[in-house]
Amino acid sequence: MKNLTSFLLVLALGLAFISNANASDRYLFIGLDSKTNNERIVVDLSSLDGSIVSCKIIDQNGVYVYTDNFKVQRAGLKWYNLENLKSGSYTFILNDENQTIEYKVKKERSKISIQESPNITFKPIVTSVTKNISDFHLLSLGKDVFIELYNDQGEELYSKEYIGENTISQRFNLSLSPQGEYTLKVRVGDMIYYEYFNV
Repeated sequence: MKNLTSFLLVLALGLAFISNANASDRYLFIGLDSKTNNERIVVDLSSLDGSIVSCKIIDQNGVYVYTDNFKVQRAGLKWYNLENLKSGSYTFILNDENQTIEYKVKKERSKISIQESPNITFKPIVTSVTKNISDFHLLSLGKDVFIELYNDQGEELYSKEYIGENTISQRFNLSLSPQGEYTLKVRVGDMIYYEYFNV
């Protein structure tokens, strides 16, 4: 019963996340497989058909103990058997083109448990409106965000910090700027993303 409760809790957290994340209907979340006495992690890929997903498991010393990159050929579930891992704490990281999700997982003998709610980071989206105007969007979920815009000479043209915002939208009008490549550096928590566009 406890296993079922744990799985349902993770499922409820995932569904709550989905209902709050209006920016995307493509999501990743995990649960525990109660059929194997919680020795396997189940990844739900039901909305990611055609996506490229990476999975990493990192031990408490920062060593990668497992990596997997795959294209989702058919929506469904994927299982990761963790019975051969030593007892200890691990970080289970799922990543696709839209998001990175980190779960803290603990293994004690033959039992796996999810330690806390996942750390979810959506990747920024930059779209070109016209040749000189680009829009930046980010579902930040209350995380602190710092954005910087650089020209191709490495000079900072713009910077702004957002604290506690759930969503961020910013338009960059570079119609008066010289032609060239521009770099948008986006820091979300401890993750950094770079987006490039030409004018």
